[in-house]
Amino acid sequence: MASMAVVAIIGLIMENVLGVFLFLLFFIPLRIFAGGLHLPSIWMCAIASSLLIVVIAVILNNTEGGWIYGRICSAILLAGAFVIILLAPVDTANKRLFKEEKVRYKIISIAITIVEVAIFFICLDNGFIKMLLFLVITVEAFYLTVQKIVNCISAKRS
Repeated sequence: MASMAVVAIIGLIMENVLGVFLFLLFFIPLRIFAGGLHLPSIWMCAIASSLLIVVIAVILNNTEGGWIYGRICSAILLAGAFVIILLAPVDTANKRLFKEEKVRYKIISIAITIVEVAIFFICLDNGFIKMLLFLVITVEAFYLTVQKIVNCISAKRS
C-alpha cells in the first residue's frame, strides 16, 4: 500500500497519475513472472523504483509520441521482447525458482510479452499507449539483462 501511495504522490507531482499507473499496470505482471533486477536492500529498491517512476513520468510528459511510430522504435521493442522471451525468468539469490516454476513463469512471461507487443502494434493511433508499452518492454529487457549479468558474476565468484 505504501508503494502505491508513493507512486500516486509522484504521479501528482509530475502531473501524470494516469501515465505512471498505466505503466505499472503493464509492467508489474511482466515483472512478476519474468523477474529482473533485484537490489540488495529494500531501501535501495524503493529509491530505484521511485526514480524509475519519475523517469517514466518525465518521458511521458515530454514526448508527443509521434516518434514511437518509427521503424527504429518498433525494432527496439521487438529486440526487447526477444530478450525477455530468451532470458525470462531470471531468478536471484533471494528468490530461487524450482524447475517447474521456471517453466510456468517462462510460459506466462512469454504470453504477457506477446500480448503487450500485440497491443503496441494494434494501437496504431494511440502514441501514449505505444509509448507506455515501449517503455515497459525496454525497461524489463534491461532489468533482465542486468540481473542475468549479476547472476553470472556471482556464480563465477562462488
